Amino acid sequence: MIEEPILDTDEIQGNILEGFNKDFQGVLPIWFGDDVRQTKEWLAELLPSITWLSEVHGFRKALKAGLALTGEEPIGLTSLWTNISLSWPGIAKLTPQAGTFDPIFKAGLPDATGRIFDPLTIGTPGEASSWKFGQSGNVPDALIIVAGDVAGEVDACVAATIEKAAKHAVACRHPDIGRNLKSYGRPELAGHEHFGFKDGVSQPAVRGRVSQGISDYLTDRPTNQEASVAIPELSTTGAPLVWPGEFVLGYDCQAGGDFRTSRDPYPLGPKPYADVPNVVGPWWARNGSFLVYRRLRQDVRAFQNFLEATRAQLRQSAEFSTLTSDHVGAMLVGRWKSGAPILLATDHDDKTLADDDKRNNAFDFNELDALGTICPQAAHIRKVNPRKLGTDQGPPPTTLNHRILRRGIAYGPPLATGASDADAGADRGLLFLSYQASIGEQFELLLQKWANNTANPNAGLAPPPGNGIDPILGQLANSPQRYIILGASQQRVNLPHTPWVTATGGGYFFTPSKTALEEVLLA
Repeated sequence: MIEEPILDTDEIQGNILEGFNKDFQGVLPIWFGDDVRQTKEWLAELLPSITWLSEVHGFRKALKAGLALTGEEPIGLTSLWTNISLSWPGIAKLTPQAGTFDPIFKAGLPDATGRIFDPLTIGTPGEASSWKFGQSGNVPDALIIVAGDVAGEVDACVAATIEKAAKHAVACRHPDIGRNLKSYGRPELAGHEHFGFKDGVSQPAVRGRVSQGISDYLTDRPTNQEASVAIPELSTTGAPLVWPGEFVLGYDCQAGGDFRTSRDPYPLGPKPYADVPNVVGPWWARNGSFLVYRRLRQDVRAFQNFLEATRAQLRQSAEFSTLTSDHVGAMLVGRWKSGAPILLATDHDDKTLADDDKRNNAFDFNELDALGTICPQAAHIRKVNPRKLGTDQGPPPTTLNHRILRRGIAYGPPLATGASDADAGADRGLLFLSYQASIGEQFELLLQKWANNTANPNAGLAPPPGNGIDPILGQLANSPQRYIILGASQQRVNLPHTPWVTATGGGYFFTPSKTALEEVLLA
């Protein structure tokens, strides 16, 4: 048995490792005023409302116990949770102990746009100068996340948070409140994103204990797994266990040579503080995590039109003579709209399979479809999670070094069938949020080296010039590389010049521990 570390559950903010996962979620970009004293007074007032991992984990345990007892969620078991993260400019305004941070984090999202293939031509959708916020000169100092089960409670908390901030000359501009799409009177869209696909189906599980108990784990564990470093140890089907240092600083990370061994944590600076090289953060960054926020607009009408046009185009070939537009979408994503993987439901959607948590992630590309004849190599789920395939980054276990914890939620009303062009042009999309210990090795690598690369992550399997880019996250606006290869007959399908998903704001943030807030940022 692997002895796993005890997590500081009263130090780690609750949305990182456990996830709020609420139906309503406010995301509030914050700008500090000129008076640092006032800003710290505001932060001190906010501190008691911040939710820690211990509270979220306790809530989840009570929820699971109720479900196990009655088969239904306990009536009245609701919560309202808050977390705060800070950009590097925001940290630098609060403390002189801000120098020793990862250069990628310090430079921020404006510096990253070229690396992650956001368009650079002014006037092109997604180009940074058109963002609502987050471009150079307009970077938020902080980001507050408010999440809850009751819409009115979240709305009221967001309004109160903005009002209290204003009293200290702290401004909230461009707030968003994301909602589970079922709350718009669309129960069939529960947990789905605007293109219609079930979201958040596959997440990594985090190693670690929540007490001295040797088996008091943060995440569930089956009892009959094969003890082999050659295969991942799972929490649940398709959820490999990952050492916590890949998501929270100060803990062991994945070694990379096998699926189960750990390596030393990312290095932190000394205490007392000194500005030293080659560390990812100061000593007080322990129990903290880097947060990436991307406000992503989705052009649903354009996506739907593409599926229908591609269906008509591909039906001219023998392989795809009975193709449906839903099947085209499933090949682009790698799953049907229900969440059922196309590898296990090759011809049609299968909601029963999608609803079976023991089956809907029970697959690996290397065993069922290494060459991508069923689930294309450029399909979204293969680009960002190659599972047990070796990649350009190394052998199969290294895929765990590049996982992220996604905590996003949809914003804006869903597009109704037969909606007008005006409705189709409404602002809707995804409030993308991800936690990781290294923005460069996790979030940026996924976009730079995998999603926007025609050959990677499985370059050894891809025929020249490759199998295309991730059709959902890939950018490369106006590039001839915007294509995807589909099916055993390798049909090349060109993607539109303008991506369906474009950024309208965002930033790189750090989610600090309780100690960091109390002893450094409020000092």
